[in-house]
Amino acid sequence: GEGGGGEGGGGEGAGGERGGGDGGSGEGGGGEAFPLPFPPTVTPAAALDVVPLGLSPTARSGRVARYALLPRHAAEDGRVSLRLHWPGSASTGAPPLRICVSLYVSRPARELVKSFGRHAATEAWLPRGDPDPWHRDAAFLGWDQRTTAAGGGPAAGGGGGRHFDDHRIFVSGLSDEAGLATPLALAVKQLGSPSDDEIERLEEFVDETLYQGNSTDRRRFLQSSVDHAVRLSMTFWPDAMQSEPAATIND
Repeated sequence: GEGGGGEGGGGEGAGGERGGGDGGSGEGGGGEAFPLPFPPTVTPAAALDVVPLGLSPTARSGRVARYALLPRHAAEDGRVSLRLHWPGSASTGAPPLRICVSLYVSRPARELVKSFGRHAATEAWLPRGDPDPWHRDAAFLGWDQRTTAAGGGPAAGGGGGRHFDDHRIFVSGLSDEAGLATPLALAVKQLGSPSDDEIERLEEFVDETLYQGNSTDRRRFLQSSVDHAVRLSMTFWPDAMQSEPAATIND
């Protein structure tokens, strides 16, 4: 018989199917069909509703038992196990078959977007005045879940911290897709899920880091207000520092 996959996530329901044939085992036909499975079981049970949709005929295997998987409550880590159990066959001697399908059930999209906004405006935000040799304060930094060093965060308990150093200079240099992805996404978020605190952070980022405006200190900004040139990255180092990566960096 044949079986199709099922998955659930983000508040949307997706279909799943498992089946067995009436007139043939596998593709070749001839012999007893593999029996239909028992109803799937879910762990944790509250994560998904498994709704039977009945049997449907198929050209290849005769019958398919269809189920709708409806996300109900995302597990803390999002992981959900869907277990399928086919009974054995007395006439063919086939043993029972058990399959475990691993799924990820995310929180609803609205909650995820709000969570992203809170994280960007708090944990990932480097406040104005924080010492940084490349003047990256008043900016949104990347986040590294492996970071635990002092000064890297996190601001509110969990693991990880701000990502200050990366040999790919765009990632920690506040430029290009990697460095500017967070403020861009946060700005787009305000169109459908506005937050006064996040808008305040964005305005501070524009005034203090992104655009020079009336300031005479070009070093602090990504884009000049004189010729409108844009820095490749706020992070840079000379050849001498490249050859001595452990050297102390002074402002």
